[in-house]
Amino acid sequence: MVLNDVYAMKTRNVREEVKLLQSKIEKIQTRRTTARDLLLSGTIEPQECKEIKTRRDQQLASFEG
Repeated sequence: MVLNDVYAMKTRNVREEVKLLQSKIEKIQTRRTTARDLLLSGTIEPQECKEIKTRRDQQLASFEG
């Protein structure tokens, strides 16, 4: 029983961490999409969109490392 409890606790923590990372990645991807939409609508300039994309790509890369 004790071993099962420890295993359940450790895997729960991992699952929670995975959900948190997935949520952060989704937010970053949404922000990239929003920047593209703003570019297409003429609200922001191409350079601004490129800067946003670069920052978001760096954030995504930090999750891979």
